[in-house]
Parts: sequence; structure tokens; C-alpha cells
Amino acid sequence: MFANAQQKAIDHPDTFEAPTPEELAQVRKGSYVKVCAEPERFWVLVERVIDGKVQGVINNDLVFSDKHGLVCDQRISFELDNIYQIYDEAD
Repeated sequence: MFANAQQKAIDHPDTFEAPTPEELAQVRKGSYVKVCAEPERFWVLVERVIDGKVQGVINNDLVFSDKHGLVCDQRISFELDNIYQIYDEAD
């Protein structure tokens, strides 16, 4: 269901960036990460990361729920490779 951001960066290196393995290794409880369920990207508040699998809660209202079936405050699971962006409060 979720797009693979790492593969997209490989397929489109001149126009698309994804987090590095080092950045992904820093994702933990309390991190905010952006994932994509076509055609929508959205933020998830991470609750746990275990062996490359992430569990979290969708943290914004979604526009295309009728297409992907996801809604705000829903708990979801995905892979680290699905992460498009990591929010860092220092940014």
C-alpha cells in the first residue's frame, strides 16, 4: 500500500531525495515521518520501530481517504523504506 521512497530515489536520482540509511536509523518513538499512500503523502507520529518496521498514528487530515482507506488518527504499520521525509524540530 505504501510507496517505497528509497526505490523512487534510485529511479529518479536527479529529481527525488529520500532519507539516508543513517537518517532512517535515527527514527524512533516520537519522530514524525512522511509516507505516501497514492495519491497522498501525510505525516505519521511514530510509536515504535522494530526490525525496520514502523508503527505509528496518522497525524493529519487526509484528502483522498476514499482512494486509500486511511484516516487521521488511524494506527498504521509500514517499513523504514516507505519514509519520504523525517521532521526534525531543529529544521
